[in-house]
Amino acid sequence: MSKNFGDRVAKGREGVEVVNVEQAKAALEADSNALVLDVRDTGELAGTGIIPGSACISLGTLFYKADQDMPEGVKDARLEDKSRQILCSCAKGGQASIAAGVLKEYGYENVKVIEGGILGWKEAGYDTEEEQRRIDREKGRLGRRADGTPINPGDPEDPNVRANQAKKTQTNEEEELEERARGRRHQKAHDPARDDDRTRPMEEKEDKDKKEKKGKKDKLDVTGRGGKGGPDGEVTRSDIITLAKKNKKPTKEQIEALVKKALQEALQKRKG
Repeated sequence: MSKNFGDRVAKGREGVEVVNVEQAKAALEADSNALVLDVRDTGELAGTGIIPGSACISLGTLFYKADQDMPEGVKDARLEDKSRQILCSCAKGGQASIAAGVLKEYGYENVKVIEGGILGWKEAGYDTEEEQRRIDREKGRLGRRADGTPINPGDPEDPNVRANQAKKTQTNEEEELEERARGRRHQKAHDPARDDDRTRPMEEKEDKDKKEKKGKKDKLDVTGRGGKGGPDGEVTRSDIITLAKKNKKPTKEQIEALVKKALQEALQKRKG
C-alpha cells in the first residue's frame, strides 16, 4: 500500500524527538556544535529566510549527501559526524520530519524535528538569516548589485579591485608626468632655438668679418698707394666694373668713362 505525504511525515517522526521553536533556540544556545538542517528547496528559502547558521540541503538531495559512503564532493562534510545534534527544519515541520527519518535510517544518533519550522521561528520573533546572504557568504561573494546579480571577488565593484585600479591610475599619471618632464628636459637640452642663441654670436662675427672683408675689397685705391689695382696702383677693368656696380647698374659708357678717368688720375699722380 502506497503512502501519502502525511504517512511519510508520521513515519519520519517515529523515534525522533520533536521540539518547539523555543526548545530549539535553547538547544542551539547550549550546544555550539548543534546544526540546523533546512531541507526546503532553494526557491522556498528566499521568501522566509532561514534560522541563522542553518545548513541548507534540500530533501531531494539529502538521500545522497547524508550517505557517508558517497565519494568526496558528493556527500556533505557537515553531516560527517553522526553523533552531532541535528535539528531538522522546513516551513512548518513536515519535510523536516521526513528528513529526520532518513537520517535515523542512516545511523544518525541525535536528530530532532523543529515543530513549526521557520514560520514558527519568525512568529516567535527570533532573528533569521536570508538564504541568499548565506549562500553569498559561503561562496565568498561580496554582496549583490541593485539588479540582484552577485558581486564576486575580482568584479569591478570589489573594493580590492577598485583600490588596485586607483593605484594603477595614479601610477600611470605619475609615469605620464615624469615622461612629460623628461621630454621637456630633452627639448630644453636640444632646443634648436637655444642652439641658435649659442651659435649666433659666432655667426654674427663671421658676417661682420665678411662685410669688413668685402668693404675692403670694394674700396679701390686708384692712387697707387696700396690699392687692389694692378701694378703701381693701376686700376684694372674688373676693379672698376666692381666699383661701378655700386651705382645702380651703370651703363657700359659710364663704366668706360670711369675707367678712363681713373687712369688719367693715376697717371697724373704718378707724374706728380
